[in-house]
Amino acid sequence: MKHCGETEPWRLKVRHLSELKPGERVALITGSGRRLGLAMAQALAADGWAVVFHANSAIEPAEAAAAAAREAGGQAVAIQANLSDPDALGPLVEAASAAFGPLTLLVNNAGVFEHDGIRTTTKCTIATNLNLNLIAPMLLTQAFVGQLPKGMAGNVVNILDQRVANPTPNYMSYTASKVALAVMTRTWALELAPAIRVNGIGPGMALPDPGNDEAGMKTWTDGYPLRRGTSPEEISDALRYILSAPAMTGQILHLDGGQNLGWLHPEGGYPLKPGQV
Repeated sequence: MKHCGETEPWRLKVRHLSELKPGERVALITGSGRRLGLAMAQALAADGWAVVFHANSAIEPAEAAAAAAREAGGQAVAIQANLSDPDALGPLVEAASAAFGPLTLLVNNAGVFEHDGIRTTTKCTIATNLNLNLIAPMLLTQAFVGQLPKGMAGNVVNILDQRVANPTPNYMSYTASKVALAVMTRTWALELAPAIRVNGIGPGMALPDPGNDEAGMKTWTDGYPLRRGTSPEEISDALRYILSAPAMTGQILHLDGGQNLGWLHPEGGYPLKPGQV
C-alpha cells in the first residue's frame, strides 16, 4: 500500500553520459552571465552541449554569449529569472527544457556572497544568502528531477566553496548555506541514484574580486599552500571531468591551491603571508 506522496521506484537501465546522443546533452547553468558560470557555460557549448545560459542582472552578457555560441554552430539560449523568487524556479526549468528538450545537466552555480558574522548578521543577510545559495538549488534540483525522462541519465553539479571544508568567522550565513548544500550533494546522490549523479566543486579564489585586479588577487593567493588559486578554465575542466566519470557521485572536488587546508584562521592572520603556511 502506498503512503501519501509515495511513487513507484524507477526500474530502469540508466544510460550514462557517453551513451547520450548529441540532442540529449542539454544543460542549464545558473548564474552564467558572468565569471565562473559564464566560463562553464561557454566550455560546455564548445563541447557540443545545448546550453541554457541563465542570468538575472547579467542578462545582456548571457545573451551575447548565447548568440556567440549559436554563431559558432551550437545551440544556446539565454533566460532571465530571479532565483530569489521561489515561484520563478519551476518556470525556469520548464522554459529551459522547452528550448532544446529535457535537461540532462543542472549546474547550481548562481549565488550571493553577503558578509555577516554572529555579531553583525540580520534577518536580511541570512535570508539573502540562504534563499539564493540553498533554497534555490533545492527547488531547481527538484524541478530538474521531475522533468528528466525515465531511462535517461542526469547530472547535478553544485558549485560550493572551499569554506565548506575550512570554516572561518567571516561570511557566516553564506558559509551556512554552502555547508548545507554540500550535505545535500551527498544526500541527493543517495536519493537520486542510479539515474542521477550529484557532485560538487569547491572553488577557492578563481578571479579577482569585483573592483580588484590580478595583483590584488595575488596578495591573497601567495599565502595559499600552492601559492596560487584556481581559474575559470580549471573549474570548467573539473566540470568536464565529473561529467566523464560515471562512477563518481556524492563527491566534492576542491580546487583552491590548498586554501581549504586551514589557510584562514583567527590566530593565523588575514591573509597569511608566504612562509607562514
